[in-house]
Amino acid sequence: MFKKLVENHVLANLLVLLVLFAGAVSYLNLPREQDPEVNFNWAQIITIYPGAAAEDVEQEVTSPLEQAIRNVSDIKFVSSTSREGASSILVRFVDIDENTFERRVNDLRRELLNKYQAELPPAVREPELFEIKSSNAFPSAVFFCRSFT
Repeated sequence: MFKKLVENHVLANLLVLLVLFAGAVSYLNLPREQDPEVNFNWAQIITIYPGAAAEDVEQEVTSPLEQAIRNVSDIKFVSSTSREGASSILVRFVDIDENTFERRVNDLRRELLNKYQAELPPAVREPELFEIKSSNAFPSAVFFCRSFT
């Protein structure tokens, strides 16, 4: 059969065209999303303490919030940064499904609110919790502006 295909160039060309056409039709009919939502199981907590030194932010904000975070299960690791007037805590959860992740984020929110109301200084603003997903972590487009003067 292979010999017959090699000898008959018209049949070979038609077969190649048929395969290419079938592939193109299949590709065009594949279901897809333009920007699918991907959850990385990360959360970031940002807390503002106006006018405080980095050491004060570490002792009075970051450390108590880290203690509250320890009460939440399924956490892989926690990384924190304290700087003048602000605290940033990055929480990485283990690989869990979307529903469990939502429950853990709600647990985290509840623990942060309890700690905020009970122990943090009055000047500290309420901690803001952000889930890191592909839609808010990675922009779809980046524009660079240059001045040609």
